[in-house]
Amino acid sequence: MRIEVLPEETASLISVSQIIPDPYVLLKELIENSLDSGATTIKVGIHGEDVLQYVVQDDGTGINVNEHFLKLGGTSKKDRTTYGCKGVALYGITQLADVQITTKTAADAKKVTATNGAVRIEPCFKPEQGTTTRVTNFHKAFPVRYTYILKTIQAYLRDIVTLCKKYVITHKVRFTVERNSKVIYTCHRVPECPTQRLIAAYEVSESHGLVQVLGSSFRLSMVLSPPHRSKLDGASQKPGAFKVEGVIYAGGKIIESAKVAAELAAIAKQFSSKVYFHMEILQVHPDENTLHNIGTRSNKHHRLIYKEVLLLKSLEELRVGGHLDHKVSPQHAKPISSFISGTETIYTATIDHAQATPITAPSQTSVTAPPHTPVNAPSQTPVTAPKPNPNSKILAYTITNTETFEVKEYTEGMRLQKEDLLSLKTIGQFNNSFILAALQKPMHTLMYAIDQHSADEAVKYEHLKNTYTYTKQKLIRPLAVNLSEYERYLVEENKDTLERHGFILSPANTEVLEVPLYGKHAFGEEELKEVLESISEGGKERVLFKSLRGILASKACRSSVMIGDPLTEQQMKDILSKLGQTTRPWNCPHGRPTIVLLQSHKSPSTNPSTQIQ
Repeated sequence: MRIEVLPEETASLISVSQIIPDPYVLLKELIENSLDSGATTIKVGIHGEDVLQYVVQDDGTGINVNEHFLKLGGTSKKDRTTYGCKGVALYGITQLADVQITTKTAADAKKVTATNGAVRIEPCFKPEQGTTTRVTNFHKAFPVRYTYILKTIQAYLRDIVTLCKKYVITHKVRFTVERNSKVIYTCHRVPECPTQRLIAAYEVSESHGLVQVLGSSFRLSMVLSPPHRSKLDGASQKPGAFKVEGVIYAGGKIIESAKVAAELAAIAKQFSSKVYFHMEILQVHPDENTLHNIGTRSNKHHRLIYKEVLLLKSLEELRVGGHLDHKVSPQHAKPISSFISGTETIYTATIDHAQATPITAPSQTSVTAPPHTPVNAPSQTPVTAPKPNPNSKILAYTITNTETFEVKEYTEGMRLQKEDLLSLKTIGQFNNSFILAALQKPMHTLMYAIDQHSADEAVKYEHLKNTYTYTKQKLIRPLAVNLSEYERYLVEENKDTLERHGFILSPANTEVLEVPLYGKHAFGEEELKEVLESISEGGKERVLFKSLRGILASKACRSSVMIGDPLTEQQMKDILSKLGQTTRPWNCPHGRPTIVLLQSHKSPSTNPSTQIQ
């Protein structure tokens, strides 16, 4: 087939659709334009249902519109301290949507309209300096993507709120986010202290500890917030059920580093609480090349961390070197104002000291560096790499605690597929504990041991998970809940969904009047927030509460075939047949594997007489 060149218009449209693929990137680019203009207040909005309008309004210096504006490559951003895609993003938006920009500089005001790629510029009246950008029909030329955006706009909205929280910390900007003219997030208090901005951005009301860490190349602050109450008896989340949110930045710009984020998450595991953090990288990369970000994805903040390896080593030392030995009790949470005012104790650590030292909370400044801080102080605690598990290749699949599958291949490259379970031939029972079964493959005969208790438990758990029902329990005393503006918006817009899950809230959305009940177990704020989180991600399915998973797992365990129970051949066949019809056959709900490969025998031929009957 002869190779031909696509029309320039088609090729350009494909190109810009990759640069601005979704509403998150669209709004991120417009917000960063506002940040580059020196804005101190930014309002972001998504309005409409079948036809969406995206709005970003700021009080920045405005745009100096000239003949190069909205042309490919037309930009005033040649300094590496600015955001942007060097004259590509805003031009790309005009190719994908209809755009109206009203802007006022100190000199004049202009209205710019771009419809179907055609640009019109005219004078206008605008009372205040700044820029307002309105975008409609975004990706209308791509019907499948446009429909997908309409269905998943809630998830994009959640991500934009998360992004705005980070910008509050890094840029000291007041933010408001609206959906259909309803305010779903606002932060108008932007103190000078980054930690106070962190507290304001994430709406932290109480804390049981502040931790500040000073390294040779970073400054880290963590606010420890008590976990919300999960049940009506007041029990908190179990240890380890924590949440980590925050931002990494350098030179005022957000940085995304999976390696650094993973190390911070490992540090946060030492605290049985929610952790909010901000981490400033103190050493900026010396590369002055203004084009260093070209080629990176516009939906990420790919900026280089100078000497990232040394930074990771410092964080590892902080985690394993005993620097965070001071623990604070979640039961003694106090209003966050007591930490900000300096009347409570915070904890600080430096990577060249063996132990954290409690000090009185400082004023609005950061931690002062010690007289001597080695740049590359080696860790005093050797870290031994875990030994490989010799049985790691035996299991065909493993399943994580979030119920996602991970495929494990056998040493010989063989793999057990879910549909293979229905082809297993029962051989017998071993020690009243394991069902022995065989599987005939084209070149192999495989023998498996199936844990009869784990397998039956997996089957019964699946049945309980698909058939459980709630009853509603009216509360004698309403349960007060602490919801953010965004969460209150989700409640207001999704009352039917919440009611299907058993929750009914007060008109002000500050108290729960009715809660779901399963048996004798009542569910509260933690489960309510699980439903809201699912809604924010665009989820439509019924939410299986984390705490209910444990209840159902225990119920399935107690009612299953036990180790030591003799089974008839039909009982063994029934267990294997039902196991093959479950969605998660490889582990019981408590994590025990259900099936293990015992032996693999290469078939000498494909003669039916040599195969298992």
